[in-house]
Amino acid sequence: MRPEEITQCDAVFFAVPTGTPMELVRSFLSQKTKVIDLGADFRLKTWLIESVFTRKSICPEIIQDAVYGIPELHRDDIRQTDVVANPGCFASAGIPGMAPLVKAGLVEPDHIIIDGLSGTTGAEIDTPSHHPEIANNIVPYNVVNHRHTYEMEQKLGLLTTVYISPQHMCQLQEESWQSAIVFQKDRLTGENC
Repeated sequence: MRPEEITQCDAVFFAVPTGTPMELVRSFLSQKTKVIDLGADFRLKTWLIESVFTRKSICPEIIQDAVYGIPELHRDDIRQTDVVANPGCFASAGIPGMAPLVKAGLVEPDHIIIDGLSGTTGAEIDTPSHHPEIANNIVPYNVVNHRHTYEMEQKLGLLTTVYISPQHMCQLQEESWQSAIVFQKDRLTGENC
């Protein structure tokens, strides 16, 4: 179905190439249709989109109002917004675990490491994903400047302090496993935990 053929509805989910939701969002919002973007178009605020993806945002006012779709942090805002930005896989696993620790000031914000393993379906296009090529291996990909790094930093209120070590292995296929490595600020006692 083409976007112009869609009549008014309660909600539309975008699962299309990056950039397409920005082109289509206004037409759906004008019909009072809630937009849930499964891609990256609305995840980052405008200045980050332009620096991370090196492309101009064509709807900065909509991006500024979009709610990042982690219900553990934004349940009420998700219910009320017109545009939900669905988080990326590493971000959706890392942020809910890290947010309470960062908010409570229990961890060093300059030393957050997310070690992620994703199945081959989660890897970037130029990453090896042919089963015999990666069988019984863990293959790092996009370690520097991984797009989900910026999502985590934005939501945790940090800048250049989250490090992601994304890797994929064939045994996972469509799953994702993550470990977070943090360094506590002070020794934890019964009083501060």
